[in-house]
Amino acid sequence: MPALFYLSGFFLDKGMKEDYLESNFTSRLSYRTKSSIKQKEAVMETKQYKQLGCLDVAPGMGCAFQVRAETDEEVMRLAAEHGKIVHQMSSMPPDMAAKAKAAIKTVAVNV
Repeated sequence: MPALFYLSGFFLDKGMKEDYLESNFTSRLSYRTKSSIKQKEAVMETKQYKQLGCLDVAPGMGCAFQVRAETDEEVMRLAAEHGKIVHQMSSMPPDMAAKAKAAIKTVAVNV
């Protein structure tokens, strides 16, 4: 089944949505506006962050929490805080902390 998009009271499939947007909005943009949008997209920087999610450590819990920070230590601190607040953990058990530290990955984020 194709993906549907809701737009102005109508459900459209992907092709219809692209045609609708192309005919109704693109023609209203001036050449100068289009080029300035492309320039802004071109200068967007990418920064590396560390990321960890509950599903990476305990997939059976069904918690979709994710954290991004600049360092592993900050990710672990925020994950421990999340565990205390949301999962009522007094502290992160050593085996879970080791699993969490191993699950931290580096991701690129546009800033």
